Amino acid sequence: MNWFLVSIKKEKEHNKNISIKSKIQNEFPLCELEETVFQSHNINMIYATNQSIHNKQFQFGDLFIIGDIKIHNKKELISKYDLEYGQSNESLVIQMYKRKGIACIDDLVGEFSFVISDKRYNRVYAIRDQIGVKPLFWVCKKDEYIFSSDIFLLKDFFDVQDLNYEYFREFYERNGIIDIPSTPFKQVNRISSGHYVLIDEKEIVSRQYWDLSDIKSEVKYSFESEYLEKFREILNEAVNCRLIKGKYNSVLLSGGLDSTSIYSLAKMNEENSIASVSAVFDELKECDEREYFEELLMKYDDAGNYVNLDNKLMFEDFPNNIPFTYEPSVSSISSEFSINIAKVSAEKGFYNVLSGFGGDQLLTGSLYITRDHLKKLRIKKLFSFLTDYSIYTNTSAYQNMINYTLKPNIVKNFVRNESEYYKTIEEKLKKISTYSKKELYFEISSAKANLYIDRTIGGITGTDMNHPFLDRRLIEFVYKIPGDLRFTPEYSKYILRQSMKNILTPTITDRLNKTTHLAYTYKSLKKNWDNIIKVIEHPIIVNELGLISKEEWKESLGKWRNGLETRSDFWTLLAIEIWIKKLMKKVEIN
Repeated sequence: MNWFLVSIKKEKEHNKNISIKSKIQNEFPLCELEETVFQSHNINMIYATNQSIHNKQFQFGDLFIIGDIKIHNKKELISKYDLEYGQSNESLVIQMYKRKGIACIDDLVGEFSFVISDKRYNRVYAIRDQIGVKPLFWVCKKDEYIFSSDIFLLKDFFDVQDLNYEYFREFYERNGIIDIPSTPFKQVNRISSGHYVLIDEKEIVSRQYWDLSDIKSEVKYSFESEYLEKFREILNEAVNCRLIKGKYNSVLLSGGLDSTSIYSLAKMNEENSIASVSAVFDELKECDEREYFEELLMKYDDAGNYVNLDNKLMFEDFPNNIPFTYEPSVSSISSEFSINIAKVSAEKGFYNVLSGFGGDQLLTGSLYITRDHLKKLRIKKLFSFLTDYSIYTNTSAYQNMINYTLKPNIVKNFVRNESEYYKTIEEKLKKISTYSKKELYFEISSAKANLYIDRTIGGITGTDMNHPFLDRRLIEFVYKIPGDLRFTPEYSKYILRQSMKNILTPTITDRLNKTTHLAYTYKSLKKNWDNIIKVIEHPIIVNELGLISKEEWKESLGKWRNGLETRSDFWTLLAIEIWIKKLMKKVEIN
């Protein structure tokens, strides 16, 4: 992966001309990210500043491109644009841009954030991928625009103490699902997923070029087997295009459908090898999943790589153990779990890491499908779904009918109805024809909340995290197919279970319950509670931001400590609290 920093300046004597010069540094410097040194041969730091050019790799005549670019449909693009094989990703994008202008980004499938400077027309484009896997931030200083793949690289260009307090309220209202132009810092801006920013001599403007809700076409086959075959074909491609040549690939393997499917598809790839790295527990048996994945390892003649976490607990040095990013992240609180596994993967030489993240959001589905059945007057199927689901979940069929069929409100289930975000997402969902699609749209949006921490984990461990289930082609395909293929009353992820039956084991495909790590979390809390409570007992989110009352916070902490279910916004509030306190400490030290 690349971290990059690019400065775009208007030349003073002409004012209208945009200039950019480049300096490339191949090794990542000793950059600070909570006192962490980024170290790996697969992580590069690229500077593009107004210094002398040392490397022509990113310059193509009057065009300049720099960024973090992974393209997953190269063969298709080479054929469509009649281009030569063997080009770098940067060269490929530039050739496309020469033929089609900025509209060429509609054809890109991949994960990318990059900047193109076009001196011919005095334009600069800063582009982020459709799903938002790669972040992109920018600041403006007089006649200079500075773009970067991470906020911490911009520290010399803004005041870290000039906080945008409205951001924290929005972060709270959105339950940590942030894909908006603002950031925690007043002077730093974000480019949202599926957007690009255009800078020319007249203006700077943000434009959206892709949104899942704009897709109106549907995929309709005559037989279910055709859906299964096409789904597996696309998922297989999503996995294979994220593998690299050699013995450098691993999967974070659990006993669930998602990671085991990715592992099995990767194992069938004859060109690139794949290893597995799994968390195991000898003491906390209820957290251990070996009974599910060891049979699969035997099937593929793989010994596996195990990381015992019985005594590698979370919150050991709270909050110092939680990686600091320059934006709060709910997933950072529990990131130690992934960091411990990724570290072992890197130590064994497997720095290209695949995970099953995104499978839950993409494929789980829900009983909202019954609303679609009602609309199409599929009454028999509607009642069959309601009855079976209520029996399996031991819930009220009458209440399920009210909540999911007669008065469904997807937004209300996830977002506080007094927030502006509620109104925004409600308007967005009105554009979508079915409730199955509405729910999928929201779930994919929510997946973005967990992506920002990946780059931090990568920096700490020297790995590159990849998520095949967030492949644009796969998401678009699932969005277009009938909702019944995602959800049935008996179990979720129907299309994944059915399409993977031949390459997984019955132990996995017939599994209904998901393993949780509640016992692991509770053990971690119990051991480290005295230190935890000292840090968060008197919260800024109460005294400064007013997001929750003192009594409500105290009650939530008690439930969390005792392993009880807490309020739905607890983790979001905790993420804000930890982040602000860590930032304050960082500012004091500096």
